Amino acid sequence: MKRVITSLWFCLLVGNLSVSEVFTTEYPINEDGDYQDLLTPQYYLSEDGAEIRDEINKFIFFARMEPFQHPLESPAGVLPVFNTPVNGTFEVGKGPGKTGEHHKAVDMHLGSGGVDMEIYASHSGNVTAFYNAKKYANHLKVTKDIKDSSGNVLGKLVTLYGSLDLDLDEESGLSPSGQFVEKGELISKHLHPETVGGPHLHYEVRYYRNADVGDEEFYGFFGQDLTDSSAGSWSYGMWNPSVGYGFANPENHYNQIIKSVYNNLQNEISIYTNSFNKSIIVNMNSELGKSSSMKIININGQMMFQKKPSKEMVISTKEFSNGVYFLLLENEKGFYSKKFKINN
Repeated sequence: MKRVITSLWFCLLVGNLSVSEVFTTEYPINEDGDYQDLLTPQYYLSEDGAEIRDEINKFIFFARMEPFQHPLESPAGVLPVFNTPVNGTFEVGKGPGKTGEHHKAVDMHLGSGGVDMEIYASHSGNVTAFYNAKKYANHLKVTKDIKDSSGNVLGKLVTLYGSLDLDLDEESGLSPSGQFVEKGELISKHLHPETVGGPHLHYEVRYYRNADVGDEEFYGFFGQDLTDSSAGSWSYGMWNPSVGYGFANPENHYNQIIKSVYNNLQNEISIYTNSFNKSIIVNMNSELGKSSSMKIININGQMMFQKKPSKEMVISTKEFSNGVYFLLLENEKGFYSKKFKINN
């Protein structure tokens, strides 16, 4: 299901066929995703349409539009050999009896078991270093304000890189704390050798509210401000209901719909704009033409068109404002997107 925010009537004219459909501004409901994020119980306990649910759905939609990469992916696009043990996966039970809280992170161990691991910023943002902390020992956080298309700040995207040897990094001349980094920039080269369970990167993707500082702890199996039990499909852990939105399953960012796949589709999809007739012609190869669904959304995430695609389509753009749009395709292999501009 999707939460409908507003709607408009849009008339599509293809050949001699006139079709009248309702199109909506909508943001995906988090529970409907392939990978479940671990969110504040306020989200799950509120009715569909409640302000907190719409607020979080909108924030997550725009957060997933943020250019993002795997923290171990080199500038050349290469991942080292690493493994994640069962007890280091996202959502597994941790703490007393393995029912104290859910693991809100992914632990990454080098295949060699070594401590020399190059770690890169998953997204752009400001870097803060933490030393000898109760949780994660020496670690870094990269913080980025998430804004909607009008520039309104919706909240903060924070990635946490834990169990690092920051002292050794500094000795080697790497000290990004206090700096703004770009996505893919090197931020650490060493894991802490004395980490419980062996040297590994503890990696979290956190969602904070706009009013939050961005370094608060708001979930665990005990704590003075942790008063609310987990809800929805989540069984373990307690929350501070006034801080944070929750934790993302990193897979949702690795597989975000609007991402840098445009170059892969340059020879697969062609979009021609016709300003005189206020329409676009979409041509795609036969394989993509068999996709299960096709959507066109504007930069605000508003759905402007939805239909099962065919190899060649003529789509009226009379109701489209000038600006940037995304054509989204989905088939059994995943999601694909193409960016285009309308200037009627």
